[in-house]
Amino acid sequence: GTVFFGAYGGLSKQDIAGEFIVDNSHLVAYSSNIKMSVGLSGGLISSVTSGEGLVNRLKGNGVIYLQSRSVAGLVRFLSPKVR
Repeated sequence: GTVFFGAYGGLSKQDIAGEFIVDNSHLVAYSSNIKMSVGLSGGLISSVTSGEGLVNRLKGNGVIYLQSRSVAGLVRFLSPKVR
């Protein structure tokens, strides 16, 4: 069938085989046969102090779709300009 994506920035298709780690705010969609878990980008302290936060760990063979920008980045950019 037809699928519609809502994304911020560019949308890219990536074929993966095995394990792939992507920033939590950039993953849009993934094939149903791929297993996904969410975790910290590093240890607890480094994740908190670096600002990286959460990542998606994807395992399997299939297709993922990524957005080039994050909504949080847009909010940070627009917040000072809106009163």
